[in-house]
Amino acid sequence: MNSKAVKILLEVLGAVVVSVALSYIPQESLPFFVDLAILPLIFVSLRQGLIWGTIASVLFGLLHVFLHPTGAGFLVVSLHDSFMAYGFVGLSGFFARNTVRTAFNARTSSTTLNVVTASLIATIVSYGFHVIATGIGAPTVFSAEKVSLAQGVFGFGTNFLVTLAVTLLIFVTLIYVKRDVYIPKGTRFLSRREQSHLLND
Repeated sequence: MNSKAVKILLEVLGAVVVSVALSYIPQESLPFFVDLAILPLIFVSLRQGLIWGTIASVLFGLLHVFLHPTGAGFLVVSLHDSFMAYGFVGLSGFFARNTVRTAFNARTSSTTLNVVTASLIATIVSYGFHVIATGIGAPTVFSAEKVSLAQGVFGFGTNFLVTLAVTLLIFVTLIYVKRDVYIPKGTRFLSRREQSHLLND
């Protein structure tokens, strides 16, 4: 494994560690839940692309299964609520190339569009699997013991909107404050000439 791959791997592992730490931030006093753990996963995906972003997301999803068990007693619930809900966040890596290139060329509006679209898709997919897990975990849709699917959708809808708002606020602010954080050194999304220009700046 070359030094470039090692650096990317370290960034991926760093994102996973930060996601784990963020997943333990208490939010019981809030009327909603902000899924802060997806932030580093989306960020590393936007910087490094689909493959590395998926590796980070899948690793965190596997860890989440054991670190935050659902308590429902069903393996399939944990797989949907943890592994799949976070494993697919790496889909935001589809927008990495355009994000890096538009950020490099100071096309702020295009960079914002890419980041917003990537964050929206990743958050929708993640919360979609959380809702599915809620439905699977309930013995029936109208179960007295568990939240009904309809209530689950409403609750997750609120959490989704708040999480998306926080995600967009942070990522879009970064574009205007420090755009180059989206441009990793030695990125394959830029030509050698562009990278040389980047280093000289």
